[in-house]
Parts: sequence; structure tokens; C-alpha cells
Amino acid sequence: MENETIGATVYVGVYVYQIRDISDVRQQFQADFRLFLTWEGELASPNELGLKTPEFYFDNIIEPPFIIDEPTTKSLGNNRYCYQTRYLVTCSSPMQLNRFPFDSQQLDIVLRIPRTDRQGIKKVLIDSNGKGVRIVGHRQLPDWLLKDFRCEATYLAPESINLKPEIKLRVTLSRHAGFWIYNAVLPLSLSFLILWGVYLIPREFMAERFAHCIGVLSLLLFLKFIISDRLPQISYLTVLDKWLIVCYILWAVATGSTAVVSVVSDETGDIVEMATAITTFTIFAICTVILLLMGAHVKLFQKKAEIETVEADPHSFHAVTKTNSNV
Repeated sequence: MENETIGATVYVGVYVYQIRDISDVRQQFQADFRLFLTWEGELASPNELGLKTPEFYFDNIIEPPFIIDEPTTKSLGNNRYCYQTRYLVTCSSPMQLNRFPFDSQQLDIVLRIPRTDRQGIKKVLIDSNGKGVRIVGHRQLPDWLLKDFRCEATYLAPESINLKPEIKLRVTLSRHAGFWIYNAVLPLSLSFLILWGVYLIPREFMAERFAHCIGVLSLLLFLKFIISDRLPQISYLTVLDKWLIVCYILWAVATGSTAVVSVVSDETGDIVEMATAITTFTIFAICTVILLLMGAHVKLFQKKAEIETVEADPHSFHAVTKTNSNV
């Protein structure tokens, strides 16, 4: 019972200024934010700087954090204290790219407070009534839309005395698909239309027909290499990969029909060409409509989901703010 009543209660607040440098290949991002730790009561012992502030560390950073502003601790009166500093951190966060380039990603910054029993910390909570958790003056990125920001507190070992609280700052972003539509989807669609032109070449020029198909295959392979260079080496297919596979299949059908026409009679050749032309164009039209609907859905959802950022004095200790998440 004594452990449940003695100790400080620590409240975590975060102001996020900017999320940037999001890399699909390296699966990492940079975050510029100000961290507030407010607590009531005395802590057990000073930290390495001689200040009685909670000790913490970032769990998923890939290099030491850059401290933009020097840490500051201030008394708020009534045995209440507030510690704040501004960080620039590079974090590793796995991404799911199944729906690429129409995907949304959740990027996490994981903060842990070790040895709560030795520090004299009784409880760690999200500061929903004080500093809060919010976006401050964030500038939207050209290729990503910031949709949501939440802060969650969990305990990794609730059965032990040392609770090891984990604070997870989760940023949700939606990708702007326009770049990939203009530079990947549209060229792939145009390559099929170029391929479809093989049926316009007279049968007397079979060598030219095969040369036309080989040229389109070279274009498809070139686009594939460009797309693969912008993505990590994943073992599953993205939406863009599936569209590319459809283009490969249509190419194989068109090339195969050209080979068949070269060895059959003119009447049979007419039937084969007509059937393959109608089939490939129908498949192409259906896939194109699906991609356009996916892009329109993402664009509409982005307009509804865009969150508002607020302007505030980042150095204020007493500003009462509205929180985006109440955990």
C-alpha cells in the first residue's frame, strides 16, 4: 500500500513542430518536437545534471537526438515542476506499403521512463489538462498529408514494481499519390496504348510487329526499375506492382497473339486479333477505372481528415491547451 501512495505523478505533454524527411527505402523519418514533463511531488534523486527531473530515453531512434533548446526545469508552485526541451530526432518506424501509392502510414516515436521505483515515480499519465498533445505550426509536406497525432501510455511489466512505462507518440500521414500517378501510373497506361497499336500494323510486316512489342517491353522494364529504386526490398506486392503485372500480362497476350497470327490463316488471324484486342482493352479499362477510383477516394478522404494546426508560444509553461488524444 505504501508504494501506491508515495511518489510523484508525471504528466507527459508534446508539441510537434514538424515531421519531415520521410524515407520509404530506409523506413525512417525526422521529428522536431518539444517535450514537457510535469510532475507533482518530489522525485527520489537528482539526474546526471544534478536536477530532480524524470529520467527517460528514446527507444526507436537510430542516432543520438539533437537538442535544439537546452533543457529547462521550472517550479510551478504547490510542489509542482515542469521540465521541457526541444528535440530533433531521427526515428525508425516500419511501414506497410501494400496500398502504395494510395497508402497511409503510422510513424511512432517511443519514449520510455526506466526505473520508476528508483526515481520515486508513482504514475505516468498523458497531460490532457495541461500542456496537452498537439501540432504547433506544422507545415504540410509536398508528398504527405498529416492526418492525426496521438499519444498513448502503456506499461510493459504491470506485474512488477518497476512498471517501465512506454509513451508512444503516433503520427498518421496520408501519401499524396499525384507524383506517382503522373510519373508511374500514367506512363504505364500510355505504354499499353502504345502496345495496342501493334494491331494497326499490317500482317505483312511481322518483323515490325515483334520489334514494336520488344520496344514496349523495354519501356515496362525501365519503369519497373525506377519504381523499385524508390521502395525498400519488400516481399509483397504493392498496388503499383499489381498494375505493372497487369501490363506484363497484356503485353504477353498481345505478343502471343502476334505470334499466332503469323502461322494461321487470314480468317483465323482476324478472329484471334479481334478477340485479343477486345479482351486486353477491356482489362485495361477496368484496371484504369479502379486506379482512378482509388486515387479519388484517397483525395476525398484527405480533405476530410486534414487536421488543423495551432499557433502557440512554445516557451510558455502555463498555457492550457486542447489535447488531440485523451489517454
